[in-house]
Amino acid sequence: MKKRAVKIEFWFILFAVLMFSAVSLMSLRSIQQQAGNARVVNYVGIVRGATQRLVKEELRRESDDKLQKRLDTIVDELITGGPVNNLVRIPGTDFQNNMAEVRKSWILLKEQIQIVRNGGDDQELYDQSQLYFDLANDTVFKAESYSETQVNRSRNILIGFTVFFIIILGVGLVYVVRMSAVRRIAYIDALTGLPNRTRCEQVCLEHDRNKPVENLTVFMFDMNNLKVVNDKLGHQAGDRIIRGFGESLKTWAAERKGFAGRYGGDEFLAVFDNTDNTQALEHLARLDAIVAEYNQKQESKLERISFAAGFRVDNLQLTDMEMIILDSDRAMYERKRQMREAMLD
Repeated sequence: MKKRAVKIEFWFILFAVLMFSAVSLMSLRSIQQQAGNARVVNYVGIVRGATQRLVKEELRRESDDKLQKRLDTIVDELITGGPVNNLVRIPGTDFQNNMAEVRKSWILLKEQIQIVRNGGDDQELYDQSQLYFDLANDTVFKAESYSETQVNRSRNILIGFTVFFIIILGVGLVYVVRMSAVRRIAYIDALTGLPNRTRCEQVCLEHDRNKPVENLTVFMFDMNNLKVVNDKLGHQAGDRIIRGFGESLKTWAAERKGFAGRYGGDEFLAVFDNTDNTQALEHLARLDAIVAEYNQKQESKLERISFAAGFRVDNLQLTDMEMIILDSDRAMYERKRQMREAMLD
């Protein structure tokens, strides 16, 4: 179940990254597209204004062939797109139809300019320029309308993708939270909050698979007098003592950088890597101190924690976790026997 959950989370994270990348790329493309459209609108306006300036110069008999050639290039690139003025091609039908009419009108206007240069009538040039201005002006509106339509379309697509992404992300987060809760139920003991038997066995299996640990210490703990407490004070009192010992073990394991879990009933297991016999005794002394602090707060002697502990230090290269646990268990029961005899004495 854990591997399956990790696999699903991996695919969800990958999907989220891909979705985020897609939205980001779409946003970038939309920005670039709108920038290109805005440039086209600007250049249609330039054609409109520059042509009027050209006509006025021609009417004053001031020829400007350089401006005329520039307008030739702009008009062509407004239809096809091009690198000279860095213009994109707007595929809108209305805009393209207008630009085709602008090009025809521009050709006629150039012909009229040549006629005026050869001594022809100025009025014809003026009238033709007015027709051209009106057509260019209408083309500006067509370009702006197309650009606005594209902005709205891109915005709606991005909103749709963003909403979809948020929904998927929300569903994924709910799933992750639920799977985390499921894993907690599956691997955490409800009463003590410690790892449960299943998790203890997983830790042991992981150690068996990774053999390099030389000084491996395994502790086994068994609580004393729990039946007496349950009989005299009730099972709730017994649960409180188990919970108290669990909290003590949790504090101890975190402080000493080890693993501690509830192995079953009133038995608990702890595993410490790279811990020799001297260090194991020091760890055990520290646990005794933590439990003593807990017991000082209890008014009834019956509600105080009493436990027997046994441990084994061994080399996983020479044995396995099952044998180390068995040896620790034997040492724990030997300690339990000694404690009983001490009470009888």
